[in-house]
Amino acid sequence: MKVKKLRNTETEKKIAQAFITLLMNKSLAKVSIKDITQAAAINRATFYAHYADKYDLFDQMMSGTIQAPFERPMLVNGVWGPALIAQISTIINAHLQRIKQHCPYSYLELFPYMRRLTLTTLTTFIQTKNAAPNATIAFQNRMNAVMIYEAVEMTVVGTTPLSLAQVIEQLQAALFAVTDNTKMQ
Repeated sequence: MKVKKLRNTETEKKIAQAFITLLMNKSLAKVSIKDITQAAAINRATFYAHYADKYDLFDQMMSGTIQAPFERPMLVNGVWGPALIAQISTIINAHLQRIKQHCPYSYLELFPYMRRLTLTTLTTFIQTKNAAPNATIAFQNRMNAVMIYEAVEMTVVGTTPLSLAQVIEQLQAALFAVTDNTKMQ
């Protein structure tokens, strides 16, 4: 059993590396399963034994990398507040910048997938920091996650003239002004 898992791990590494290399040179739309299998020196059946398609491959590659930082003790033990917003924003920025750097031809195609993965992880993380969830708090947590992700993505894509530090300041002001107003009502 260990040998099989070791072989699967090695095969998955080969597939992932081939996929990353291909994305450095062409857009996601132009990367085919044939391209991936040729670059990884495997057959199609082996690819499909591990992944449903190239989008599943990307999701699996990214899901672990986005979840891991949110398991760090400094974040897990952190209190929901401006400092945590800065840490979260910095983590998301680093992930998106890495994708942009490694996939210059397809990062805009990949960001919607990253968005979905990040929002799921971030919403769950925020829920651990806030009061017992009810429908209203769950909705607020999701909105906070969306606001953080979208603001950071805007800096990476360049649709805002603000720096990351300025975006973080705006997020902190907006999120905690909303939180303070909610508590007053």
